[in-house]
Order: sequence, then structure tokens, then C-alpha cells
Amino acid sequence: MHNTNYITTPIYYASGNPHLGHAYTTILADCFNRFFKLVNYETRLTTGTDEHGLKIERAAKKNEKEPKEFVDELARKFINSWKELNIEYDDFIRTTEERHMNIAQDMWRRMEANGDIYLGKYEGLYCIDCEQYYPESELLEGMLCPIHNKKVETMSEETYFFRLSKYHDRLLKYIEENPGFIYPEVRRNEVLGFLHHNRLQDLSISRTSFSWGIPVPGNDKHVMYVWIDALTNYISSLGGIGTELFNKYWSNTVHLIGKDILRFHAIYWPCMLMSAGVALPKSIIVHGWWTISNKKISKSDPATKIDPVMLSKDITVDGLRYFLLKELTLGKDGDLDYENLISSINIGLANNLGNLVNRTIMMVQKYLNGCVPALDEDSTNEFDIEIKENAFTTADAVKKFMEEYNPSGAVNAIMNYCNLLNSYLDKTLPWQLAKQPDQVSRLEQIFSYLLEALRWVSNIGYPFFPEFARGIKEQLGIDEAFSWPVSFCLSERKVSKGAVLFKRIGKDEEIILIEKWTK
Repeated sequence: MHNTNYITTPIYYASGNPHLGHAYTTILADCFNRFFKLVNYETRLTTGTDEHGLKIERAAKKNEKEPKEFVDELARKFINSWKELNIEYDDFIRTTEERHMNIAQDMWRRMEANGDIYLGKYEGLYCIDCEQYYPESELLEGMLCPIHNKKVETMSEETYFFRLSKYHDRLLKYIEENPGFIYPEVRRNEVLGFLHHNRLQDLSISRTSFSWGIPVPGNDKHVMYVWIDALTNYISSLGGIGTELFNKYWSNTVHLIGKDILRFHAIYWPCMLMSAGVALPKSIIVHGWWTISNKKISKSDPATKIDPVMLSKDITVDGLRYFLLKELTLGKDGDLDYENLISSINIGLANNLGNLVNRTIMMVQKYLNGCVPALDEDSTNEFDIEIKENAFTTADAVKKFMEEYNPSGAVNAIMNYCNLLNSYLDKTLPWQLAKQPDQVSRLEQIFSYLLEALRWVSNIGYPFFPEFARGIKEQLGIDEAFSWPVSFCLSERKVSKGAVLFKRIGKDEEIILIEKWTK
């Protein structure tokens, strides 16, 4: 990463309520945003909603609403959901906003001025949900869309085309010469394999069969193909090509996306930018799919329509964040098994970290009246040295994992350090030392080291479980902003026992919750 970074989520299609897949991508982006700000990188995060297209026009009609009224309601749901899930973004962009529509039309004009847009006629097999045409060779048996498993429609219309074929060799060369452009490697190889075995065909980029879209400049009988419209959001959120924000952030853009929209971002978008004379983003980071009980999340399937906000109210926002970030290695698919979800947060947040904080604070209050003096950090005790050295190695590991786009590895590194701290208590036996009046100084040393180690955990854990981390600092009596720890300081501490940071979910409650979630 660089000192200035621009992180984007996809803009989510406003045809249904936010689901777990949307929440995962946005939490992932929020985690990276918090981390890079924590290590003093100037970072900007944008998210939003994609609000045009035939699918939305039809959905609005089905709900007896005008399209704008329909998308306004759904945009509010996304905004409210991200607030409930503690997402800190810098901009929420909507494709129905005038600022976006103007810049999308500017993008069109730039591509047209380069000779890359022409008028023609297209007939093909169209997936309404994908908002794209498919060659028959890519469809599943029964003429079904390979992504949505729904029957495609035959459509024929006058259309503008983008000379996608013109950029085939240039795109292929760029991806081959820039291995970090698409990550992980399995997705890079997927795109390279496609380009090696298929020549790009010119792309239909306008529609006349419906009107809910951005008018094509100079011919308002046509509206822009929704992906030409939507992809431009990454530029319109910065105010447009050549603006101060664009010049500051664009060269270090990281797009976070799910694997189902890889082709649009790794093929269409780079070619559009080449045509418009704009540098390509730094990286496209592709995560896998979440399934629920091994079923792909679908807006139409009740078994997979769990509301992430409702789920977070049952297990806390940080419980949900912790599970999603820890359990899915970026690039792979993951399954939300409810028993595993509860077990994971019980073991990690309740037992490993939460109980560690609770019993540490309790013992400091019991044995030292809640106060630990400032001490010399250069202890010669092997157990003290071990947790001090591991504080630095853990922070280094977390930083390395995050710079490699691996939050799962980072969370596991933090949890491994918490295991070490629990072991430290078992090795140093402060409850026995407390019975010996001549061991007060050693007791103070133990808790001084432990409280400082917990300060490190709260700081490096902030991007992953921010409210939990805030609660740790409050109980440690630390009134300071979150920052990346660089020194192990045994400062004077006055602790205060607060509420239990994470309440373990018992078996009886687990049964009730799982029954609720699977209704």
C-alpha cells in the first residue's frame, strides 16, 4: 500500500435489501480503511448504490412505485445498515445523483472522442439480473445464466457499441506485466486464461428497450448500459477526472469486489479507462462467496436471506465482524454455519480475549487496589521478555498480513498473542504471589506487562473489532486515540471494571438463536 490510498466497494444493486454478501464486502473495506488510517496512511473509502437498469425498472413496477421512489427507499436501507454495522466511509455515491450522471456522460464523451463508440444493432441472450448479454457457450443447460441460474431472454435492439476488441492485446499485456493488478492469483489466472482463449468482442453499451438510465449524450433515445454507468462511480465519487481528489487518490485505487463481478472490473473497466485516457487502478482485490448452510445467498431464497443487521444485534457488530474477517481467507469461499459462528466468537472474543481482560482487571483491583505503578520495561524475567517481544512480532505480522490483503491471517495473529497472554497468567501465577507480602513488586511487574500487552491488543485489534477494542481501553484507564503501537511502555495504570466486554453465548441461547435465524 501507499501513503495515500483509495478503497472502494462495489456499488450495490438497489433491487433488494442488503444481505450478508454486501455486509462482508463493506466490513472488509471498512477494516482496511481503519487499518491504513491507523498506520498513518491517508485513506479514503467509498461505497454506494447502483440504481439504474431494466431489473430495477421492473422491480419498481412490481412494487407499484416509480423507479426513483423505489431506489430512494433501498438506498436509505443500505445507508442505515452501514450505520448499524459501524461502517466508516467517506462517501456514499448513488448513480441517480446529478454529480454521477454528469461524470458518466463525460466518460462516454471521452471514449467517443477516441473513436471507440459506434452505432449498430445487437441481438442476443440477456440476463436481466446480470444486466448483460451472454454467448450461448457460456450458459448453463436450459439456457440459464451461469451466475443467477435463471433463464435468459432473447433481446434485439439498436445499440451503441464500445470497441472492446481494440484493447484485447493491450489489456492482456498489462495484466501479464503487473502481477499485483488482480489478486489473488487464482483470479488473475482466471482472467488471463479467458483472454488467452477468447478474443474480446465489441460490447453493447446502450439500451432502447427501457428508459430508466442515464441518457446517452446526443441521443436520448438510448440510455447507457448499466455497467458503463455503474463502473464510473469510482471516478464520480472523487469529483471527476482531473479534480483535486482524483489527482490525489486515483493512482492508488484498490477495488474490493466479489468474484461474480470480476469480468466487469478486470476486463470492461480497464478497457474503458484506456479508451478515456485514464490510468488503471492499482489493484482489484477479489473475495469469494459466502454461502449459508452451503447454499449461495439469494434475495429470493428465504433460507439465505438473513439480515446482517439483525444478526449483528444478536451476536454484536464486533462478533459479526470478527467471524467474517477471521473465517474467510480472501479469495476463497466460506460457509456461514450457525453453530460454527457461535463457537468461533465464543472461543475468540468471549473466552480468549474477553475473559483475559475481565480476569486481569479483576485481579488488579483485588490485589493492587486497581493501580499499577510505572515500571522499568527491561525485565530479565523470561516470561516478561516473551510477551514483550511477541507484542512487536505480532504487530509486524498483522501489518504484513494486512498489506497482503489477508485480514484472516491478521486476526489469527492477534488471537495467537492473546493465547500467549493467557498462558503468561498461568505461568506467572499472580493469584499465588498475591498471598506473599514480599512479592508485591513482582506482582506489579506482571500486571504492568499484561496491561501494556492488552493496550497493544486494543490498538492492533481496532480495525477488526473496534468497539471491543474501545472497551478494552476504557477498562485499562487509557484516554488516547487509537494508534499503531511502536513502544512497550510500562506506564502507571488505574483500571476500572466495566461491563463484560463479550458475553459468552450459552447452549440454551444458541438453540433459540439458531431457530430464529433459520425460520
